[in-house]
Amino acid sequence: MRFTTTSILAILFIGISAITHAQSNTQIKFFGQPGLDFSWNDDAKSNSTYFRGGQFVIYVTSQVTERVTVAGELNIHYMAILPGPSTEIERLYLRYSINDNLAIRVGKTYNPIGYWNLNYNLGLVLQPTISRPLIIQPTHDGGFTQTRDIGVMLEGENIGSARLFFDLFLANGRGKNGGLLGPSYALGKTISTTARVGIEPTEGLKLSVSGVFNPLEKGMLNEFNLPIADKLTYSAFAGSISFFNPEKKLELIAEYYQHTNAYESIGTYNINGGVLYLGMKTNGKLTPYFYGETLKFQNGDPFFPLIDEFTNQAFGDVTSISLGLRYKFTPTIVFKTEAGSSEHKGYGTTMNIKTQLAFSF
Repeated sequence: MRFTTTSILAILFIGISAITHAQSNTQIKFFGQPGLDFSWNDDAKSNSTYFRGGQFVIYVTSQVTERVTVAGELNIHYMAILPGPSTEIERLYLRYSINDNLAIRVGKTYNPIGYWNLNYNLGLVLQPTISRPLIIQPTHDGGFTQTRDIGVMLEGENIGSARLFFDLFLANGRGKNGGLLGPSYALGKTISTTARVGIEPTEGLKLSVSGVFNPLEKGMLNEFNLPIADKLTYSAFAGSISFFNPEKKLELIAEYYQHTNAYESIGTYNINGGVLYLGMKTNGKLTPYFYGETLKFQNGDPFFPLIDEFTNQAFGDVTSISLGLRYKFTPTIVFKTEAGSSEHKGYGTTMNIKTQLAFSF
């Protein structure tokens, strides 16, 4: 039986209705983020203007008992290589609160690497910028990070006077279909371990480090449907500083990332990236901001194709800067506009003006 997007949505809404009937505390939220982009590149002698439909996201949560919460997130969007809309389950998990500071989460959830990936993903009404950093984009958007995975996670928060927080996540790891459908011979041999630890010494200021360790077997299919050329260990590191306090005007995110593929006999290849966001609230609604990122890609890594089929470009160094304005009509309706430039090695400099109307209901 072939399931279309319409039939999947029908099944989902039937399930939602049943849950809502049984659970009065079930919450359903919908997110959208259409926009208009204009870009030009004198080096390539090209320009484009297009409307972005954005993603349509359905997020359902329910407090089943005093200690048990369940959540599911469905993302419907378009991808350049597919003829029609793609439907993905982004999150589907059960969370059990052991006490006020500790919890266990089981299922599919976001990988706790860095600050941005945990806090801003699909509900872009919450994200301070229009786009997320390239280095933590999922691979089907031209990025490099396993943004979500299936496994079990121990969480800790607000521990002690330093307000310590941590995550320890054991999951399937990298591979075709986001590590969800690996070859049977490799399953169990390639379990990924992600750990994050940090403190919040003052209200809104968070300092954290996080890392991923993931052995991969030769011959496994990676996210680009390529067999891995040699046994390797994938690792990632992130250092993050963020400051968001509703009583203060300054907003800050500064992050450094490093991704490493260490092959048994081929060698070691690195990808490094940095992200800086600075915002200054002028009142309760308007926030001008600066956003910049840089990415250094080491060529020759056989893990990556020569041309990324999702972006139709070769992987390479990228440097981007943008100035933006964000206006909050209501807590659930936010307009953003950005003007900036992006230099992609081999493709020259692209100037762009972007707008986005992000909303939830």
